[in-house]
Amino acid sequence: MVSASGHARHWRGYVAVGIIAVIASGIFIWLRPPPPSLLGYREDHHESTEYEAGGPKCEPKVLTTLRAGVTRLNRRNECADKAEDRAIAYENVYQTRRGAIASEQSTFEGFYQARAAWVQTVLLFLAFAASLWAAWAASLAAKAADETLNHARRTSIRELRAYVAPRDGKISVKGQESGDYHCIGQLKLTNLGQTPASKLICQAGLYVGDWPQTSVIRGGAIVLPGGDPVVNFELWPTEQVGIGAASFVDVSPEEAEAIMEKRKAIFLYGTIEYSDAFGGRVTTYFNRYKTGPDWLKQTILNVSPSGNETTYQEAND
Repeated sequence: MVSASGHARHWRGYVAVGIIAVIASGIFIWLRPPPPSLLGYREDHHESTEYEAGGPKCEPKVLTTLRAGVTRLNRRNECADKAEDRAIAYENVYQTRRGAIASEQSTFEGFYQARAAWVQTVLLFLAFAASLWAAWAASLAAKAADETLNHARRTSIRELRAYVAPRDGKISVKGQESGDYHCIGQLKLTNLGQTPASKLICQAGLYVGDWPQTSVIRGGAIVLPGGDPVVNFELWPTEQVGIGAASFVDVSPEEAEAIMEKRKAIFLYGTIEYSDAFGGRVTTYFNRYKTGPDWLKQTILNVSPSGNETTYQEAND
């Protein structure tokens, strides 16, 4: 068993240890420097060494710590000012750079807008050229269609219109008076076309001229219709009309001898005018001749090398 005196010793030992612990903790708290987070600085090792070493300029550690904190605070303020200056400089650089970027962007936008305007102009020009080409192609197509239609129309007119031609021209002698031969020209007109000829007028003449023929005579007296060109004389397809006395001439013995010797010839000439069913007006010139020993025989006259032609005037001319 533990005696009472032993218990007393144990209690006193515990009390002494507690007192020593409290004193040691107080000394530790008093001598420990404040944390850097409270003063905003980190204690300089040289100052701590100088303070701990002691000397004539030794100051209390609290004042040294406060002075160092103020110094650090000033340095921090200076750093803040420098940071603000740097921020202002950065802001100026940023604004300058931003202005440069905006100017560059504006330049690029202007370039793109100019290029877009150029492309639009090119497209408009191409569209205009395409419209001109389309109009030109349409005009060519219309012209080709008109030419095709006109060609078809002219072909149809040529195939269907009236063709009046002189046929079976003859010369007959109706006796002699005072040695002259009284010659009469005979003529037939035939419509060789497929439509009728209207407003037909025929002029004819008979004369003795040089052979080979050196000049062509046209015109003559109106022998159809009855000397009156106002009368509307019609000639239907395959229809013929004979002119028994188209013209007459007296041939002297000297001219008859020259005709027999083929130095002269007797000519039957004239003009045929008529309108066709398509409104066109046709003019035909004819020239027939007879020469040689048998000129007095009633044979078909020959077609002269010259003086035979036809002109056609369309209705729209």
